[in-house]
Amino acid sequence: TEAELLVLSGDLEEIVATRTACLQETTDLLKEAQRIGQMGHWEWDVLEDSIKWSDEVYRLFGLNQKASVTTYDDFLQTVHPDDRDKVVTAMEKALIQGFYRTSHRILWADGNIRYIEGMGRVSYGKGDRPLRMVGTLQDITEEQRLQQQLWDLAHHDSLTGLPNRGLLIDRLQQSIANAKRQGD
Repeated sequence: TEAELLVLSGDLEEIVATRTACLQETTDLLKEAQRIGQMGHWEWDVLEDSIKWSDEVYRLFGLNQKASVTTYDDFLQTVHPDDRDKVVTAMEKALIQGFYRTSHRILWADGNIRYIEGMGRVSYGKGDRPLRMVGTLQDITEEQRLQQQLWDLAHHDSLTGLPNRGLLIDRLQQSIANAKRQGD
């Protein structure tokens, strides 16, 4: 019986070692996928007001992992001041509706501004009390830059950089609509 237990113990240790290696491989692949996609994951314990970020989120926010972003208020301090109300409103709605999605700017310590898209889902407890929100954050700075570049190309002469007819028509339509609203 003792010999059989030793064999079983050895077999179990081998199974645990194999599964641990598979788990580590999966974890490494997830980290690499997040790095490539410029996307990280986060978890907010609403009741305890504690936030956990993946390594990639710290990188996206220009912070080292020793930075003390552990609460919702700490997170809000990373959001560009002009976008904080927008983020707070989106989070408050999410706690009621169950889903969070918004784009906003973040402000790095060195003054660098990045654009982030965040999404999350809320888990509820008894009485529909929000317990936890889990989500992703993705750096969309390059997409925002390209979108602005396309808008500029569509509304300005490519040679002179001056506004073109399309921008003139757009501004005239806005002025006419504004005048109608004002009764002018």
